[in-house]
Amino acid sequence: MNLKVWTIIAFGLLCATQANAGEWKFGAQISYVPGVEDVLDIYEDNLRYEPPGFYYDVDVAETLPIGIGFRGVYHADNGLRTDLSVGPLFLIAGDADHLQLPVAATIGFNFNHGGTVTPYVRAGLSNHFTSGDYVEDTSIGALGAIGIEFGHGRFFSWGLELAVDTASITLEDYGPHNDVGFGLRGLTEVEAYDRVLSFYFTF
Repeated sequence: MNLKVWTIIAFGLLCATQANAGEWKFGAQISYVPGVEDVLDIYEDNLRYEPPGFYYDVDVAETLPIGIGFRGVYHADNGLRTDLSVGPLFLIAGDADHLQLPVAATIGFNFNHGGTVTPYVRAGLSNHFTSGDYVEDTSIGALGAIGIEFGHGRFFSWGLELAVDTASITLEDYGPHNDVGFGLRGLTEVEAYDRVLSFYFTF
């Protein structure tokens, strides 16, 4: 595993060791990620303009900006929380392929940890495991989120969350070029998960 992966793992373990006695809960989330449409647009343009042949009729699946992910949450008795998450997953298929899977670790605080309705904040690190026809690089980023959880302290709980993730990917960028007509114009850095709205549940 590379340094980015070990950084996320180490941060998650550090967060967990800071918590008092509590309990782990695990579940899934459905997320709306509007920024992934920027990645889709770049792929469509690249397929049209990448030499030697141009795809004037681009076949790329119109992927909805909705993904599924999984999370584990450790709720400490003093209100601290540690979140470890994988996803939401984003895929492109057709004339080009792209896969993007975030992995994140955060530490946060439940403001009403003694009640069943609990607003919270959390912050930490995120890295996106990414592969694709035009992917050049990925960069680790910060993740911050605010949310509210219902059923806190019970067997089943659910919540809504708005997150900002600054982890980025670098893509090749093809298009009109002054010197050769069409071709590689350079590299473009995209923060596709800069806004993530999620519904989640845990057991």
